[in-house]
Amino acid sequence: MEHDVILSREDARRLNVVLTRLVDKARIDCVLLINKSGRLITSQSETSDFDRTALAALIAGAFASTTAVANMIGENEFTALYHQGKKRNTHICLVDDSTILTVLFDKRTTLDKVRHFIKEYNPDLRKALKKFYGNVQSDPNVNIDIGEAARTVR
Repeated sequence: MEHDVILSREDARRLNVVLTRLVDKARIDCVLLINKSGRLITSQSETSDFDRTALAALIAGAFASTTAVANMIGENEFTALYHQGKKRNTHICLVDDSTILTVLFDKRTTLDKVRHFIKEYNPDLRKALKKFYGNVQSDPNVNIDIGEAARTVR
């Protein structure tokens, strides 16, 4: 039987409250919660000029590839990554064993400030994610692959 994690309205609200506080306090552009398979769980931002779903998949892939690098040098995995650009920067870190937090920020804030507020809000995120991951449904009727259904609907 398939098990699907379902993001309920209450789960989304709990997670988005924490993410919104992080955006406001740290003065960041965008924050994304991504599971390790590359699915975007939720996000909050002041601006949104990019495809968040595609970015989530790319970030998960990049994070997975750095795990291979970590293994080559004797580490299990890296828990955080930082990328510095001319206009925007990213800080990518693990919230728990299944979830990656990605923060996009510009010159309005610093990496130290971002890290400080991630550390401050991490317990709230973990608590909300624990409830979210506990919301597993074992229902054969829950099927997120709509391919066949879309082909048979007229």
